[in-house]
Amino acid sequence: MGHLEAAAGLAGVVKSILVLEHGVIPPNALLTRRNPDIDADFYNVNLPTQCIPWPDSGLRRVSVNSFGFGGTNSHAVLDDARHYLESHGLFGFHNVSSNDSTTTSNEGISIINGDLQHRKTCSPKLLVWTATDAAALERVVDAYQSYYRKRIASDSDKLNRLAYTLAKRRTIMPCRTFAVVGPSSARNETEDNNDEDQLRTAKPVRAPTEPQSMAFIFTGQGAQYAEMGMELRKYPVFEQHLRKSDDIFARFGCKWSIFGRCIHLVCP
Repeated sequence: MGHLEAAAGLAGVVKSILVLEHGVIPPNALLTRRNPDIDADFYNVNLPTQCIPWPDSGLRRVSVNSFGFGGTNSHAVLDDARHYLESHGLFGFHNVSSNDSTTTSNEGISIINGDLQHRKTCSPKLLVWTATDAAALERVVDAYQSYYRKRIASDSDKLNRLAYTLAKRRTIMPCRTFAVVGPSSARNETEDNNDEDQLRTAKPVRAPTEPQSMAFIFTGQGAQYAEMGMELRKYPVFEQHLRKSDDIFARFGCKWSIFGRCIHLVCP
C-alpha cells in the first residue's frame, strides 16, 4: 500500500479484520532482516516470513497500533465476529472461516448469521433493485445480468452476500423490481448465454409516495389448512413473531396455542 500517513491506522484495521476472517497470518512484506537491537526471544516476538494458519480454533484476537499524524498513539484490540457473537448469544452476518478440528476443510464453508452453511445448500433468495424511474431500473438490472451469470449463479455464498447487500446496503428508490433466485449447478463460465442463469425480474412497480397503512384480511373461504406456514419457523424472525402472537392470544384468554401446547384448560 505504501505509506498512507493519516490513513495508515485504518489500513491496519482493515488488514487485521481480513486476518481474523480468513484465519491466516500474512508475512511481512519486503522483510530482509530483523533489527538486531530487538531481542525477539526475550519479548516473544515472531516476524512471519510466510503465511501462517491461525494456531488454534478458539477466539481470534488482533491488536493494531498506530501513531497518528501528530504523534498521538492509538491502539485497538479486535476480536473475530464469530466468537464475539457466540459468546454474547447473538446472531449476525459475518464471514469468519472455521479452522475447528471437526471441520476437514475450510474450502466451500461459509458462516452466515452465525451458522455454518455449505455453499451447495442454499434456500432461494430475494434480490431487490430500485431506481428513480423505470428506464434507470432497467439499466441497473441489465448491468447485473453478466455479473450474476459469471460470479453469482453457481455460488450460494456469493448469492447470500448479494441478497444481503441489495436489501440492507442500498438506498431504496421509488421504482422497484425483484427476482427470486437459487444457486444453479456448477458449469463452464464461458457459457455466458445460459438461460438458466438469467435474472428474471418482476414487472417494475412504483411505490406510493404517501405513507400506506397495512391490513390483514382473512377470506373465510377455507383456503387455510392446519399448520399452514409452520415450515417458515426455521427463520428466527418468523419464529420470534409467532411466539409473540401466541403470548398475546394467551393474555386475551385464548385456551389453545398455535404451537399445540395447552395454555389454559377449564374442566367441566
